[in-house]
Amino acid sequence: MGLSKAQTKKMRILILNARYAPEGIGGPAHTARFLAEQLVVMGHEVTVFCRTQKGGVIEEDLAGVQVVRVGLNFPRDALLATFEKTLEEYRPELIHSLFPREFPMWDLPGIASSRGIRLVHTLLEFNLLCPTSFMRGGRPCKTQCDDCRVATAPSRGFADSVDGVVGISRYMLDLHQRMGLFRNTPVQSVIHDAYEPLHSTAVRHSVSGPMRLGFLGRVEPNKGLEMLLDTLTTTLSGRDWTLAVAGKGAPAYETSLRQKYRDERIRFLGFVEQGLLLGAIDMLVVPSIWDEPLGRIVFEAYAHGVPVIVSKRGGLPEMVEPGETGLLFNPDTPGALANAIEDMMRHPDRLEEMSSKARLKWEKEFTPEAIARQYLSVYARVLGESDPA
Repeated sequence: MGLSKAQTKKMRILILNARYAPEGIGGPAHTARFLAEQLVVMGHEVTVFCRTQKGGVIEEDLAGVQVVRVGLNFPRDALLATFEKTLEEYRPELIHSLFPREFPMWDLPGIASSRGIRLVHTLLEFNLLCPTSFMRGGRPCKTQCDDCRVATAPSRGFADSVDGVVGISRYMLDLHQRMGLFRNTPVQSVIHDAYEPLHSTAVRHSVSGPMRLGFLGRVEPNKGLEMLLDTLTTTLSGRDWTLAVAGKGAPAYETSLRQKYRDERIRFLGFVEQGLLLGAIDMLVVPSIWDEPLGRIVFEAYAHGVPVIVSKRGGLPEMVEPGETGLLFNPDTPGALANAIEDMMRHPDRLEEMSSKARLKWEKEFTPEAIARQYLSVYARVLGESDPA
């Protein structure tokens, strides 16, 4: 159950993000919606400030969340003027920035400080360290190159000025601190992310036919799909399996994969809603070869009772209890992915228990209420108030 209004002091929070529902289908857009709506359910006042592909300024109430969208056609000065007007109207005591792409983040600390507003930032992406994906030459970066250090120089001033920082994974918080950011931030925490299924879900049962594997995500090289396809069509070609691939990517790359892997057991579905795929598979494979900040598809799978096979990259391993909710493999070790898949094929009777434990892990750790409670604790510490959680 959520906290009632009588149990906790009402907070006024402004969430700053690139997009907000129904615009934006990426991780940060989902993060903003689940958090904002849950905070409202818990009795708090929430405003979301974001950008929109449409022109002008659009203000609306969505599930109790006050949303202010500003068109991408607004230049910097007009954008900041609209932002300050929003602060004047809604008077938040705390600004929570998630992924404020297309917003001059370096101006944010000064604006907040001048109004006595506390500032919390969540590390969802690599944008403070790298203009792209923190990869070079198809390999994850271990440190900043000179070009990225120059391109992201303003982020250091921003990092030195926030009152609280949250890593979406321990990996993300540690990485930024190794690069010299947020080392002295007063309030520091690791909070994962939330997901709520659109439809009711059920625990899986033991496999009686082919092992139904699934891949869900962007179809691009750093997601490791080609490694999965190679593994299934070579090392495991004689085993009993099917693979459903859900996601879109660059047309040329997608076409090359379809032509190279012409196996009737492989289905390329294009874009589908998560629940439709997760309701039709036994195991989800997340074979990323880049360092994922977190990998929300893992706990989306858990919510549908689907165990996972996950690469040891970035924040992904933090969500898996090996042998309980899924299996881990090192993508740099030849045959490791094949061994993990074959392990599940040899012991299909484990699937029902793993499915149940995956679902319980989601209920305990990844529901909107569980995540909102953790953020309320951070907000209270930043504001110097008693912890409502």
